[in-house]
Amino acid sequence: MTTEQIQNKADELTAKLNVKVYPLVVKFKDEQVIGYVQEPKRQAKFAAMNELAKQDVATAGELLLDACLIKE
Repeated sequence: MTTEQIQNKADELTAKLNVKVYPLVVKFKDEQVIGYVQEPKRQAKFAAMNELAKQDVATAGELLLDACLIKE
């Protein structure tokens, strides 16, 4: 997919979900893996901040990824 197609899909998802959606593009062994994440909700941000206060960065990141990754 081209950069423009990826951004168009993110814009479509933003309109459909009524929340800002960002594309996530990763190159893996000559393949382009495309995902989309949405802006985290307040509860997810607070949960991640709570884990960061405990100095548990990995759990904070996992919480945010689980809360924001758009799965089809």
